[in-house]
Amino acid sequence: MDRLLSSAAVVAPLLVLVAGVSRLGAPRGVSPWTLLGLLAILCAAGARGVGGYLEARLRPGTRALPYHRLNRLVYSPLSLTLAAAVAGAALD
Repeated sequence: MDRLLSSAAVVAPLLVLVAGVSRLGAPRGVSPWTLLGLLAILCAAGARGVGGYLEARLRPGTRALPYHRLNRLVYSPLSLTLAAAVAGAALD
């Protein structure tokens, strides 16, 4: 039952967002589902990018792993770059 509740907690706000976008009108004839997809990618990539810099505080055990160095030098900046590219594409 917990999985169903957590899934509903994610899906319900997304449906409300799509309904709001379609009621307000998407810019330049863009589908509201496309905007929802862009927003989901933006949120996921942005959260991954920012979370990568905070991970050492949340999971101190990762500091000893090579992953920690790669996370700060490669993975998090790439995620933030992807989020910025998606935001730029959405605003274009």
